[in-house]
Amino acid sequence: MSTEPDLQVDTDWIRRAAATLQRTGEQFSPGTGGPLPSVGSYSLGTSAAAIEVVELVIRRGSQARDAASALAVIATTIGDNLLRTASQFEHLETGLTRGPR
Repeated sequence: MSTEPDLQVDTDWIRRAAATLQRTGEQFSPGTGGPLPSVGSYSLGTSAAAIEVVELVIRRGSQARDAASALAVIATTIGDNLLRTASQFEHLETGLTRGPR
């Protein structure tokens, strides 16, 4: 019977992945991308088409910021969970867990 562990986990790689996700979260956090250009209803002229394009740009800009903010939260959460997972694997490897209570 083998005494080798059944599962080997490279926690260094898990921590690297977590760091990458956390940096990604920081990059997509609100306020890191700079302000959107100032656009007003008549920035492209007074025609109905021009006004519609400007309104679409404003809506899409807002949606893009909301999506980036959500991505920041997701990336940071996954990064935090990966760090916690790496720590738990290391804890198990050292035999410090006591098992279920």
